[in-house]
Amino acid sequence: MKVIFLDMDGVLVTRRPGVAESKLVDNLKYVVDTTNAKIVLSTDWRRTPAARAEVRRILQAHGGMDFIGWTATNTPIMMNHRPIEILNWVRERNKKVKAEGWDAAEMVTNFVAIDDRALLQERGGDRLHGHFVMTHPVRGLTRQACDDVIRLMQNKWVDKVKEPAQQQTIGIRAGAIPRTGIPSNPTSGQKAILEARLLQVTPLSRQATNYTVPPRTGRAAGGASATARLHAGLSSHRTGFAGGGLVSTK
Repeated sequence: MKVIFLDMDGVLVTRRPGVAESKLVDNLKYVVDTTNAKIVLSTDWRRTPAARAEVRRILQAHGGMDFIGWTATNTPIMMNHRPIEILNWVRERNKKVKAEGWDAAEMVTNFVAIDDRALLQERGGDRLHGHFVMTHPVRGLTRQACDDVIRLMQNKWVDKVKEPAQQQTIGIRAGAIPRTGIPSNPTSGQKAILEARLLQVTPLSRQATNYTVPPRTGRAAGGASATARLHAGLSSHRTGFAGGGLVSTK
């Protein structure tokens, strides 16, 4: 199955807030007819039932188009991680197709994200190379952009994310931090790196929501230093570094 991940503002809505340009919606119809792709909403318009209903009204008014779903709505609006939301939707869709024995034609094999945001520069954007067309926020989905979408839709999507078969290390100036665990006797440099990483934690999964960031200096009520409490607090978790963030793999 081919999928278009659709943004609205800067793609179909360019001149008046909340009002789609008929010419641009017609251009989207041209892409859908040419590629036989399904539409999934990645736009922030996906976040409320009223906004989704308006998108549906706009699409159906132009050749009876519609969307088959939308990316997760429980993610922060201001975080630049739309590529991760898109990739998660693809993986969850394909996982569900396999688990429930759906027709193989329902598997996502090709997709293109259309957006006026620089998705390649957002978190996870490196995995959208060859699957993304960026529009000008004022011009929107022009016919040239349509041709780019049609061309890129021929690219098969391959999930290249693989878990390492064995423990790997990340080299740093102060030492090396195991990818799948905290050192039993971390050096002072490793402690500093771990503490700095914790202060930048953004949960990437539900498993990564229970971390408590200790103070960077001073001592706790029990007299333990910040670095000692840091190590003690993490020793019960198996962790791995992914995309610059600390992710629980417990």
